[in-house]
Parts: sequence; C-alpha cells; structure tokens
Amino acid sequence: MWSINDGVPVPKPDSTVDQERKVNNSIDIFHLHEKRIVRERNKIRIEIQKLVNKLRKGEDVQETKSKLKRMVRDTEKLSRTAAVYLRGHKDLPDVAEILQID
Repeated sequence: MWSINDGVPVPKPDSTVDQERKVNNSIDIFHLHEKRIVRERNKIRIEIQKLVNKLRKGEDVQETKSKLKRMVRDTEKLSRTAAVYLRGHKDLPDVAEILQID
C-alpha cells in the first residue's frame, strides 16, 4: 500500500488483483481512509518534505537528521508513513543513511 500525495491510501499501481483486494480490505478494516488519519498522513508528508528541503540546502543538517530519524522510529506515531514518504528521497546520502539503505 502507498499513499498518494494527499495522504489517501491506495494500492500500488503495479499491484496484482489479489494484492489490491488485500490492500482495500486493510483500508476498510483499519479505517485508513478516515479524514482524520488522511490529514495526519498528509501532515507527515509536508513535514518530511520541509525537512528534506533543509537537507538539500545544507541547513541545520544534524538537527534535521535527528528529526527525521525520530519520525521513522518504530515507536513514533505514523512512523511507517514517514518512512514511505522519506524513501522517495533516498537519492540523498543522509536519507539513505537514516533509512539504512545501501
């Protein structure tokens, strides 16, 4: 599952019919399409983008990396959402390091 830019959960475009069914069932069962949850995911996306922009500009790098690390920590609310949005910026070495991608 992934979220389009507005935080609405949808199956990945390359999903099989079975995968789509599972994703749609999860969305329904866990109410992942509720406006409150969608808004929270969208806030995470906006915050990730703001922090990544700071990294790209070289601004407050250590503080920014700390914030991003905290956001993707398993104990944080919507950490998987943060990781998914952050993964879109894995071209940055700092992001790859945070996500522990080689």
